[in-house]
Amino acid sequence: MDQFGHGCKDYIKDGHCAGGHVLHDWITEAEFRFPHHNCCACGGGIQKQAGECTPNCQDTPYWKDSFGHGCDGYVRDGKCTAEDCEVVHEHGYIKEKYEFKQPHLNCCACGK
Repeated sequence: MDQFGHGCKDYIKDGHCAGGHVLHDWITEAEFRFPHHNCCACGGGIQKQAGECTPNCQDTPYWKDSFGHGCDGYVRDGKCTAEDCEVVHEHGYIKEKYEFKQPHLNCCACGK
């Protein structure tokens, strides 16, 4: 937790970290208690391999949404997390809209 009581999931939800990367450099300052060392989404913490949520999970081969984004892109863009194997809360709409072609049924990091 940082000094405001925000944990790792808050850093994802608030768009400060995604896919193991810090999106705003200012959060690496000591006053925020080093989320880049402590949160998987920010590049720290104890990293899991994608698919550990479902044993032997494999992304659907060659799957892409209507925009040409594959499973790796969903993790890189912070829409799904390999840590929790689910669609990140603020991106929940991707389960409902046709053009996203159901990443939660095709990508391990999105919940397959």
